[in-house]
Amino acid sequence: MFNPESEASVSSAVNVVVVEDQESEFDYIRPMLERYFNDIDREFRLVHYRDAKSFLASYQKGTDIILMDIELGEKSGMEAAQEIRRIDEDVVIIFCTKMAQFAVEGYQVNALDFLVKPFRYEGLAFRLNRAMKVLDRGRRFLLVKTKDGSQNLQLDDILYLDVFGHSLGFHTSFQTLYSWGSLGKYEEILKNQGFLRCSNSALVNAKHIKTIHGKEVLMDNGDRITISRPRHKAFLQALSLWAGARSK
Repeated sequence: MFNPESEASVSSAVNVVVVEDQESEFDYIRPMLERYFNDIDREFRLVHYRDAKSFLASYQKGTDIILMDIELGEKSGMEAAQEIRRIDEDVVIIFCTKMAQFAVEGYQVNALDFLVKPFRYEGLAFRLNRAMKVLDRGRRFLLVKTKDGSQNLQLDDILYLDVFGHSLGFHTSFQTLYSWGSLGKYEEILKNQGFLRCSNSALVNAKHIKTIHGKEVLMDNGDRITISRPRHKAFLQALSLWAGARSK
């Protein structure tokens, strides 16, 4: 029997892109990536590009980690990274090169680190551990199970959750997704992610609160959520603590 309450979880499938023109080099790094993400028990998706041109033509925000060779022929990895940074400030870039002196230029495009070929698994794992710490401080997802399947909702995109009949509504700026389960279960899952309980029927993302007027929360999309009388004091205290932690 389908039980979404038992399967809901905060999850982050990691989107990894390798830009490497040598097939043998990609074949060398792929099993290392598989080993790493298996070791840390994280789902990952891997895409390989053989040149910077095709990589740039199909690039989409939502990529988490780019492992990029610097020497790519017609357009270098450094040039590609400069273009990427104009459209995506958050993606983690790790350069892979046989020429260590080139990697120093990576700091101009805010590269996280670089690997000198040939590298060993331990060296890659060390850089990926750094990358994962960056990602875990940023992009996070909620895996929501519905009768139609599963969907990853980025936490920053979720405005609030509310009870709708016997269902739960997950409201974002572009859609509302319905699932089942108790609001209390999701409150527990999201307690360290800035989601605050303002009533028995609503859990709001503090990042999307525009203002508070008396017993009402105005979300940044214009929706108004009631703060119940029994939860009013605790909600304001939790919001104050969240704001204080954010300012540090």
